[in-house]
Amino acid sequence: MALLGFVQCKTIPLRKVKSIRENLREKGLLKNFLEEHNDMIQNRLTENSDPQKTVSTVPMRNYLDKVYVGNISIGTPPQHFSVVFDTGSADTWVPSIYCQSNACATHNIFDPFQSTTFEFPGFIVDLHYAVGTITGFLGHDTIQVL
Repeated sequence: MALLGFVQCKTIPLRKVKSIRENLREKGLLKNFLEEHNDMIQNRLTENSDPQKTVSTVPMRNYLDKVYVGNISIGTPPQHFSVVFDTGSADTWVPSIYCQSNACATHNIFDPFQSTTFEFPGFIVDLHYAVGTITGFLGHDTIQVL
């Protein structure tokens, strides 16, 4: 059995936007933000009496400086999003109509009911990151890089 694949190379237009660090600095809030969220920025080691269960987390230190975004569309008809392309992941995450975070109020949200190509296999996802947990569902749809 052989697996054959074809990769089409495409230049992806990116645009520079102000980083979180630049926005906070302009508003005079950077120093307070860094002091209040020091645990997100520094390496952490959670000690445990059992060395086999010691957990070490190393959060990305440069997360405030992600400044290049590109455009994608998801679904049929297309719903448009600006995203930071994550080269360390095979997944694409966008907020949906079910998002209850304050961040979703200022971003485009995906409505699976508006897409005729959306498939919901029924998998709930619970991801644990160093700074919190994200819960959502796994779906399949058409994605186009614009």
